[in-house]
Amino acid sequence: MRIGLNRSDAQLISDDVTATSRGNATKSKSVENSDNFSEDTVSISNLVAQALQTPDVRQSKTERLQQSVWTGEYRIDPSAIAEAMRSK
Repeated sequence: MRIGLNRSDAQLISDDVTATSRGNATKSKSVENSDNFSEDTVSISNLVAQALQTPDVRQSKTERLQQSVWTGEYRIDPSAIAEAMRSK
């Protein structure tokens, strides 16, 4: 499930990261910090691209579960839930 990232969000993140990296590059306070920041920028860009390629939800499964809840066919086993919580 994708949370809060759409193409405009990704572009804003990318633009912000690019602008920040330009600002840090001109300061030249530390070459090492600049290199680390550049690597972080690439990592963030890769993660954003990967998030945008994943499907939002498994639509068919969501629809089946929603239908079973509406019709009253979806049953919850409180003992199984309690056991799963206890075992963690």
